[in-house]
Amino acid sequence: VLPGTSYLERDGSYVNLGLNLLADNRDAEAEAAFRKTLELEPDGVAFHQLLGLALLLQGKTDAALRETRQETDEMWRLLNLSLVFHALGRRGESDAALAALKGKFAEGAAYQIAEVHAFRGEADLAFEWLERAYAQRDGGVAEIKGDRLMRGIVGDPRYKAFLRKLKLPV
Repeated sequence: VLPGTSYLERDGSYVNLGLNLLADNRDAEAEAAFRKTLELEPDGVAFHQLLGLALLLQGKTDAALRETRQETDEMWRLLNLSLVFHALGRRGESDAALAALKGKFAEGAAYQIAEVHAFRGEADLAFEWLERAYAQRDGGVAEIKGDRLMRGIVGDPRYKAFLRKLKLPV
């Protein structure tokens, strides 16, 4: 370990901690973990997106939008804008961000597109994009069981079928 840094600081474990806290509905603690991540690495990719997500899940939509707009990576910014604008009731802006996400990143962000559709209550489209993510071997698919954005489709029979397809416990 480098002098003045802990194990957590040097290997980015605050991100993993925050993700686990989000999955466990501990959003305020996840927010703190992501703030620490940004403190340690202010230019890190997706760190503003993750903090914005933690804020969104707490219902702090205005703060989530401010944080999301600071994300420098376009894919992660568009993902969150799709979510935050939907939560704010700004359907046109949510649709525009989602269309841009699909137009530019359909080949690498199929799972994230599925997340947006699930969050927006669009189950058919969520499952369509989950199948695309599966076919593309999108690594995000492995996160499905702890993914808060997917909770809107958990009661759908296709969800359990998809978990079985992934060989995950139902």
